[in-house]
Order: sequence, then structure tokens, then C-alpha cells
Amino acid sequence: MYCQVPDEIRKEGNEELEGGYIILEMFSDGHKHSGSYFGPKCDDLLVSVQELKNEFKDLNILYLEEKEIELDEGYHQGKGVVARIIAKRTSNQNE
Repeated sequence: MYCQVPDEIRKEGNEELEGGYIILEMFSDGHKHSGSYFGPKCDDLLVSVQELKNEFKDLNILYLEEKEIELDEGYHQGKGVVARIIAKRTSNQNE
């Protein structure tokens, strides 16, 4: 499921995470140059790998990448560029 939210809302929500894993895939800032007709075009709804790295710097980042993918989801068909992260917060990271 894609759910684009402005930077401020995303960052506030991510700060509230208390424990467990975060698995996130968002259109990256590279998407606006992909030639795709779908997905957000506004910079505030796109994210860079470096932004994710900074946002989750207090977590154990297990996987982080930017990747060009081929989407085939109804009206979302074609190339897209996404940023992906899997990170884990252990119980003692907030203490």
C-alpha cells in the first residue's frame, strides 16, 4: 500500500515508534526523474535514502536501498524509483 504523507507528518509519526521493526517503501526523490506518470511529483512526498538513514539513525538499520522497480498494479504500470528500509528498535535503545 502506498500512502504518501508530507515530510513533517512522516517524521513526527516515525519519532513515536516505540519498539519492533519498521519496514518502509516510499517513492524516492529519484522517482521524479524516472519518466513515470504515476506517483508523487512533490518533493515533500518523496524521500532520499540519506533522509531515511538520518530519520532512523537511532535504530539498527538492517536494509536500506534505492531501487528502480517495475510496477504492475492496475493503473500504476511502469518504472518507479523507491527507497526501502528495514530497521529495528531494541528495547534498550530508548533507555
